[in-house]
Amino acid sequence: MLNFLTATTLKNSRLADLDAGLKACLSFLLTGLVLVSTKQVSLSLVFCYLVLATVLLGSNFRFLGKNAAAYALIFLLPYFFGLLFSLFMAKLFSNAYYSSDFVIQEIVFRMVRIFYIWYIGSLYIASTPLNSILGLLKSVFSPLSRWGVPVANYLKIIMCIVLKLTESVSDFKNNDVEQARLIFQTKHTSFKTKLKGLSNLLVLFIANSLQKTDEIQQLMDQTSLDDFTYHFKVTRSELLTIASFMILLLIIIYCEAIQH
Repeated sequence: MLNFLTATTLKNSRLADLDAGLKACLSFLLTGLVLVSTKQVSLSLVFCYLVLATVLLGSNFRFLGKNAAAYALIFLLPYFFGLLFSLFMAKLFSNAYYSSDFVIQEIVFRMVRIFYIWYIGSLYIASTPLNSILGLLKSVFSPLSRWGVPVANYLKIIMCIVLKLTESVSDFKNNDVEQARLIFQTKHTSFKTKLKGLSNLLVLFIANSLQKTDEIQQLMDQTSLDDFTYHFKVTRSELLTIASFMILLLIIIYCEAIQH
């Protein structure tokens, strides 16, 4: 369990060694910069900063590519179909309710902003151990604990649920997806038989998921509140990270000011 708490998606990443609180603050500040920036050059600078942070701090372009693909699937594809539907309805009914006065530049600008926010959050979560994130939240919400709110217990529940969900996703990818692939690859079987096999597989997956509730309760009983702690640290890496962000901030402020 402790291995899971201290694990990160970005293996051997120097980004994972940075202070979790500092990374959280920089993530919020970068998100704020993305939201308030009105110039293309400002967003381009943020993009360059994120790419450099991804590469120089031990990650790779594969992580960036996987996030771009996930973003396209979750956001761009539904938005694209919605846009086409709106254009079709405007063409069909000539109704002002379905506006056809789309400004492509504004749409692209908005979607780029959303991708930046998506990527900043993904980079933080992938490079920060769960115990550091929960320890940080425990410190931030510690005033509520003095008022009787069991913050630590809530965080323990979250930690156990995330652990079991991660295991479920891993099992699903390794077992259920492979079984579903075998069902469709099997020759000389009717579509009805394949559909029945998928139905049985789905029922089995739901039954296994329901069993996870008991496992979550057992894990909570075995988990100590001391498993997630946070201690602020300042090293050379943190100082360089702060300095690089301040340089980015000053350049963006300058670019926004001179172009007004």
